[in-house]
Amino acid sequence: MPFGVGAAVVGTGSATTLVVDGARITNKGVVRTTVVADDGANVVVKNSRLRARNGTLPADYQATVETPYMEAVPWMLGLDGNVRATNLIGAGTKATYINSTVQSETWGALSVEGGSGLQLTAINSSVGNTGTYGYGTYAIGDATVRRSQPTRRCGRRAASP
Repeated sequence: MPFGVGAAVVGTGSATTLVVDGARITNKGVVRTTVVADDGANVVVKNSRLRARNGTLPADYQATVETPYMEAVPWMLGLDGNVRATNLIGAGTKATYINSTVQSETWGALSVEGGSGLQLTAINSSVGNTGTYGYGTYAIGDATVRRSQPTRRCGRRAASP
């Protein structure tokens, strides 16, 4: 399933500046991300509540670590789940969360899935998991992650550097 399919909000393209203010988004289902920022977009979420809940994987799903095809967290991470609350991908993409709550049931809340020149910022935001196994913030690739005064609640097997 490609990134963004089933997502509540998607900002894509270098000409895009998307501001989400005062939203209440709750998604449930496999890869039903609340916010995706891609391909150079600048996405700003403020004064909002984002929550993602797991769904049921298709019976024929084959586990993979190829990021464009992942529908569940790779088993070797020791985590659980099939949805991340947010995803930042592409080149030169920016996502900023201000005075917001970002929660994922398990897998991950603020996720950077790879790319180049990516910037993820969380300011005065509560970030974490409502379930047992997951992470607050995770970044792979060429990404800069900044957090200012966040509160974190992560699962027992979790990382939130």
